[in-house]
Amino acid sequence: MTSNNYRATTLVILLALGLSGCGEGSSEEGIRVTAQTTYLTSDTAAGDPDAVTDPAHTSSARKPFYRDDNMYIELQLGLLNLQATRLIPCESIVASAASGLLNFVFPAAHAHAAHIPSGPAGIIDVLKPDLLVWDLGELAAQAGSYCGVELATSPVLSHGEASGHHTAASEAEAEAEEEEAFDMSGKSAVVSPCYYPDTAGEERIPKEAIVSPAFGHSCIDVTFHGEAAGTVLFAKPLSLSADNLNARLMLATLYDSWFNGLDMTILADDHDEQVKLAENILDSFYVYSLE
Repeated sequence: MTSNNYRATTLVILLALGLSGCGEGSSEEGIRVTAQTTYLTSDTAAGDPDAVTDPAHTSSARKPFYRDDNMYIELQLGLLNLQATRLIPCESIVASAASGLLNFVFPAAHAHAAHIPSGPAGIIDVLKPDLLVWDLGELAAQAGSYCGVELATSPVLSHGEASGHHTAASEAEAEAEEEEAFDMSGKSAVVSPCYYPDTAGEERIPKEAIVSPAFGHSCIDVTFHGEAAGTVLFAKPLSLSADNLNARLMLATLYDSWFNGLDMTILADDHDEQVKLAENILDSFYVYSLE
């Protein structure tokens, strides 16, 4: 059982025993949850000081990382239209578990054709420096206890450009971002990885050795036009009430896991493999902070 599934099962057990005090309650005007997101690699999340200070992770030119099978990848474009669709009441999770639908609690993100509800959204660009904060907007909520949030990605309807979703440090930076804007109209996610297939294996090959001509590589452009949704659980219930009107939810995605288990040789053209990519992306999100 993975750590995420273990946490999900533990949370369900506690809620089922009535320890969470769940109850959606009546609507309270003014209750708002500010949703934000950031991104980093698994090494950075684990506290690896070399990963945190890697100059490549502060550059927008490329993002180097290793897949879970140690395949070396350099990401040259990584755009995602991310939407926080709704907070999930704790009783919904308990009811789902009681009816045997545990996959609802912490599923791999699942693609579907249904209309995705409106909610805070924004286009994030993981080629910007790691740990940059991107605003997704606010989620309105009723008084009650919440145990997770639903995330989704769907095509940008129009005029979706990958800039202006975080606060620029200066006017010059804002102008540069406007010039570099990428049109996301009709697209949910766009990624351009260069991958080195011969580096996959039990041992991680140092990046310095991989630049050798001995390691061939391929670069592909992938565009996902579909819809996908997934659920991220909170470590403990979030209680909202007239006495606790506001909360800030910071999510994070581990972008080095986006390509885990994918067949890179067909990813650019195969729809089913692109659906798996969308699932990987949404499944890589976790709660970075909640306050």
